[in-house]
Amino acid sequence: MRARREIVMSAGAFGTPQILMASGVGPGQHLQDLGIRPVLDAPGVGQNLQDHISALLIYRSLVTDHTVGISPIGVARLLAGMWQWRRHRRGVITSCAAESGVYYRTSPDVEVSDMEMELIVGIGDDHGRKLHLGHGYSAHLLLARPKSTGEVRLASPDTTVAPLIDPRYFSHPYDMETLVAGTRIALDIMSQPVFDPYRGDMLIHYDRDDPDQIERTLRDHADTEYHVCGTCRMGPDGDPMAVVDSRLRVRGLEGLRIADASVMPTVTSNNINAPVIMIGEKAADMIRSDA
Repeated sequence: MRARREIVMSAGAFGTPQILMASGVGPGQHLQDLGIRPVLDAPGVGQNLQDHISALLIYRSLVTDHTVGISPIGVARLLAGMWQWRRHRRGVITSCAAESGVYYRTSPDVEVSDMEMELIVGIGDDHGRKLHLGHGYSAHLLLARPKSTGEVRLASPDTTVAPLIDPRYFSHPYDMETLVAGTRIALDIMSQPVFDPYRGDMLIHYDRDDPDQIERTLRDHADTEYHVCGTCRMGPDGDPMAVVDSRLRVRGLEGLRIADASVMPTVTSNNINAPVIMIGEKAADMIRSDA
């Protein structure tokens, strides 16, 4: 690949470090072990992988009202909703399913909310990939500022081979401690009398008064929120693990920038979509001003 001025990489928190390492930019010893000649020994490439880890409290519903589900009335409601959307651009089809949410603190001593909960009007098992007959609703929990970090490494110099991804969820004790506390608070919310007409059995049981059982269940069922970032992080001149500078330029090389979630030093407290759009907009401004 050749460019008259510079190349901008935007392959994401997995793809960008993979392409860089396969091109000889990354941890020198790791590259040599795979037979890749290092162009730049950049130990931070592929490190500092961060992601929000999430958990789900799923309840079967005693009634079909106000929920989306797989049942004769649920299917009929969706079909009617499709007609309503085509005619009026409103109705159930316009729902994002996660229709309300709250940020909350796991302790009065916490300065800024460290948890988020969204109410989903359906059974959201495995991000909706596992389907269940009937109706239900879910509380989607998210650890806002996790401290665990993982890594992305090459399985092969061939970029068509998937990289080795190790998120190392719960490797920092803060994450499990906080998510257990946040889950207990969420269980208290979901047990409020306002839910009594709807609340059936939990699909995956959590015992509010048994933190050890909650921890075991979280280890079995908590998973990614698809907010991966940080694997080519930005940092100051004196930081040996910083891959890019404050203008998104790869340190030690000329004519190469990165503009995606991999440059984020720390994951934001919620969804990364808007921050990534901002990174792209800022990168465009920088490229224009540096031209």
